[in-house]
Amino acid sequence: MKTYEDLAQRWGLKPYCFSGVNDGWIPLLDALCAGLQATGYDLTQVAQIKQKMGGLRFSADGADEAQRALVNEAEDTSWTVCEFCGQPGKPVSHHGWIVTSCVECAKGF
Repeated sequence: MKTYEDLAQRWGLKPYCFSGVNDGWIPLLDALCAGLQATGYDLTQVAQIKQKMGGLRFSADGADEAQRALVNEAEDTSWTVCEFCGQPGKPVSHHGWIVTSCVECAKGF
């Protein structure tokens, strides 16, 4: 899985639901989609996937409690995964914005 277009095609997500999300979270989102699908969640109901204040926000309309727990776990994990490359990371300031980045990617800011 290399792009968000690939992710959208694989899981039936609406291509326009991605907003400001970088490639490092693709594996995290792929695993979340697999988990949600395994619970019977209809991934076409995903309204928005975005980065906000350095963390992942995944809007899963109509999710039940178990499905919401999977989303919460992925959102919590996103704070420890570089959103640019997928390596371990942490929230850092980047030109007044908060992003989750590894040390290497932060050097490029």
